Amino acid sequence: EEDEELEVLDTPWLLEAVGACSPTLRVCLDDRVASKFLDAGVPFPGGVLVHGPAGGGKTALCRSMSRHFSLSQTPAKTVWLDCQNFAAADLEKMKRGLRVAFSRAVECQPSLLVCENVDALCSTQGDGQATLDSLKFSVFSETFSDLVDETRRGSHRVSLLATARSLDATHKSLKKSGCLDTHLAMPVP
Repeated sequence: EEDEELEVLDTPWLLEAVGACSPTLRVCLDDRVASKFLDAGVPFPGGVLVHGPAGGGKTALCRSMSRHFSLSQTPAKTVWLDCQNFAAADLEKMKRGLRVAFSRAVECQPSLLVCENVDALCSTQGDGQATLDSLKFSVFSETFSDLVDETRRGSHRVSLLATARSLDATHKSLKKSGCLDTHLAMPVP
């Protein structure tokens, strides 16, 4: 199994994607770079939103980035959160789950917080379901964005890496400056 993972990590498209994500994520995770931002009082940049169809390599990229930063000069822990798990949760459980993930990332900083499927609550169904999904999606997006802002204000060394199937379906508050403001499209499989 480990040999298979190494083969996947050596594919040219994945190496190119790692190269595209690494500079943004490295700011919070590398002691030398982070200290320059902290000393100058400059806020850390936002995170990376990787988007593309199922099977396009988004999760492989997240695993590769996690491994890359766990082996770096300043090893970073990775906290994983699959936002798809919130689809069946009530609003309070969803907000609590987000808070727990961000808290864990802050506790073990420097850390990489990987949030998969941030567009999972996007409504694509009929009118009755759309209202609930729209409300849940709005509450999720607002809570996520607020937690990112709180993490940035505290100068916590947490880098964000998120995945979504659709950039267009991802709420605008998640794509704002300082949140998930670097977008990387993955190839169609």
